[in-house]
This record gives sequence, C-alpha cells and structure tokens, in this order.
Amino acid sequence: MAYSRWGYSDWYIFWHTSDAKKKEEEILAVWRADIEELPVYSYAVVKDMLAKDDFSDVLGYTPADHEFLRYIFQQWIRDVDEAYAKGEER
Repeated sequence: MAYSRWGYSDWYIFWHTSDAKKKEEEILAVWRADIEELPVYSYAVVKDMLAKDDFSDVLGYTPADHEFLRYIFQQWIRDVDEAYAKGEER
C-alpha cells in the first residue's frame, strides 16, 4: 500500500513487501525523489522515531517534512497493528 507517491510529493512511501512473520519485522520504504538510495525502515525503528518525535534519521529529511512524515508513519503503524490484530498475512 502506498502512503505517498511521486506525483503528489517528493516522497514515495509504501508498505514494502517482506517475508515478515511478526509485525516488528514489517518494513516501510521511505524514498525521496532527489536521493538515489532507497531506504527501508522496520516497524520497530518507525515506532521508535514516533516515540521520540525525531525523524532526522530518515534519509532526505528536512524539518519541513516533519508533520508529513509523522502523519504517514502513524498511519502505517496503525495499519500494521490492525492487520496483525485481524490475523492478516501480507
């Protein structure tokens, strides 16, 4: 599932395909248009960034992106939690 796409943003953020068996193993791709690297972040790392309200470890992050990334990360964590609560496998 994509949370942000290039056409609407400088960010392409989506729930990345993985072989996760636990929600802590799920990964979120967080790609910025002007960055060649294509980083992914685990559920645990995203939860930690949210708890600290610090997204400076996200490649390409600027303070202007803070609210946007917080919203997307919260939405993804909620989706992962709901999927695992329902017993859905990705």
